[in-house]
Amino acid sequence: MGRPGLLSAPVLLGAVLVSSPALWRGLVDGGSPTVALTRFLVSIGLCWVALSVVAALVGPPPRRTPEAEPASDADGPDRSE
Repeated sequence: MGRPGLLSAPVLLGAVLVSSPALWRGLVDGGSPTVALTRFLVSIGLCWVALSVVAALVGPPPRRTPEAEPASDADGPDRSE
């Protein structure tokens, strides 16, 4: 998993959650829609930066390596001497 895109679902969902009070005021309570949209756009950038930093700190998941098979005694030399 790489860094999230600017318009990816986690970034947009985080931006909606962060700016929800401004969106509510701008769309329902009669506040300024321009202020609500500005705060939403700023929160998209901030959420993208925050999620990119988290993705960089966590890093990619470890790769699966094939498990080593136990060596059988029939293949090797007999060392019982």
